[in-house]
Amino acid sequence: MVQYIVVLAVVLVIGFGAHNATEGFGIASPLTRLAKRPSVRFLATVGLVGGGPTFRAREPCWEGVAGLPPLEAKPIVGRHNHITSSNLNPAQLGAMAAKGLTVAVVIFLLSSVAVFGYFAGLASRPTSSTSLSSTSSATTMPVDILFNTTTSVGFYRSLMSPLGLFADTNGSHTIWLADDQVLDYQALLIAYDSTHNSTALNLAEQVNSSIAKWGGFYGYWNPVFEVLGSYPSNASVTCGTDQEINVTQGYTIKATVFNFCPTFQYTLFVDQLAYHILLDLREANYTGAESEFSRLSGMWDTHGFSDYTFRTDPTHTYQSYKLADYVIAWKALADNPTTRQSVLRYQAAVQGVAAVMSKLQSPDGGVWTGYRVSNGQLLFGSGVTTTNGETTSLFILALESAISTVSSTSVSCTAAATVTQSLGATTEIQTITLCHQESTIP
Repeated sequence: MVQYIVVLAVVLVIGFGAHNATEGFGIASPLTRLAKRPSVRFLATVGLVGGGPTFRAREPCWEGVAGLPPLEAKPIVGRHNHITSSNLNPAQLGAMAAKGLTVAVVIFLLSSVAVFGYFAGLASRPTSSTSLSSTSSATTMPVDILFNTTTSVGFYRSLMSPLGLFADTNGSHTIWLADDQVLDYQALLIAYDSTHNSTALNLAEQVNSSIAKWGGFYGYWNPVFEVLGSYPSNASVTCGTDQEINVTQGYTIKATVFNFCPTFQYTLFVDQLAYHILLDLREANYTGAESEFSRLSGMWDTHGFSDYTFRTDPTHTYQSYKLADYVIAWKALADNPTTRQSVLRYQAAVQGVAAVMSKLQSPDGGVWTGYRVSNGQLLFGSGVTTTNGETTSLFILALESAISTVSSTSVSCTAAATVTQSLGATTEIQTITLCHQESTIP
């Protein structure tokens, strides 16, 4: 008989322990919405509040209940008659129960702290100079992108030409007027606001002065200007052609010129679709914006965006800047009260995009323009593509789009992370130390 009681007690202990462990997930899930990891002190306090009363509840065992007569020990008759009153006294049974309950409480405390810590870890991965969590979009989950803004300033410095304009890539003698110069200019202003690096401001002032000779930042219209809040006079579909503007001091000046193009199917391209979403929002075409974002999200294949450009590329190289375009469009929808609810179902895609973006910054501070996937691993590096200003600037603009102001920034380095780079015909596994900047939002 007693064996069955002990077995039942053990089953209850394990059952309640398992119940409490799984219950912890429901209790801890709200922590995933926190922007800061809960402290160990907080977790210990919560564990004490949750498990402490159980310790108090176990103290009044049989022998502690006043007014009850002691049990009379009698032999147990039956096939278990080898068990006698010598090992069935209330004190021993009480001690057995106390030990069982203590084990249950320990299981509860350990499982609760583990679950809290797990969810707190999800909620507080290393953040970038700007976290993709919005104070104006309470319904969206925070999304973090790992990016070192300080290093990117050095990258822009390497692009500066004697003409006072930014070259396409480091060492290149090609300069794009539209859209590189204005994107780089805006990205440097953001970098200066977050890092207070005077080099960023000096570079921005230099390109701002030099671009006037070439018609200003917006001398050649480009749909990407909509990311910066500059919109065309009408919603006509346009397509672009690359043109050479001039050759001076050994540099070739180019621009992409956009003209009316009614047959152009912009919905086949992630970037053009993203820019059109911004235009729809400006014109209060909310249904159109939501429909186009649904189409845009459908091109996400968990590694990158498989649009017409990717599908027709024999090398199947994903274009990095389209990740930033997606985040910018998502954030614009999340910030609009009318379309805010529509973005909730795309949070998994946004998280996936942010995870890929976090891997694409080169040690020199620029962002690789493209990457490939082999056996589930991202391949990027000098053997795949280059780093350029346009892509880097769109990444910074995507980061900034989530937060309107940054009051203070501190730079710290996290544990080393492993990235895969494809270098020519070989693939190299390279370990680098990733740094991030934590911003305080007023």
